[in-house]
Amino acid sequence: MTIHDQIRCVSRELRMRQNCYPKWVSQGRMEQVTADWEIDAMKHVLKTLNELADKDQLKLFEETA
Repeated sequence: MTIHDQIRCVSRELRMRQNCYPKWVSQGRMEQVTADWEIDAMKHVLKTLNELADKDQLKLFEETA
């Protein structure tokens, strides 16, 4: 699995959380603080993966230059 596959997967998961968690909070299935933390965590994971992908692209560019 490539890093770009992982980015797509995490992006889908983040969108799912952003769509579902507010409903779950309003239904009492999840605490707001938990929803906020879980969404924030996934945003950080996505940011990290994107930074790693950018470094990989830069490294590939440097190797071919």
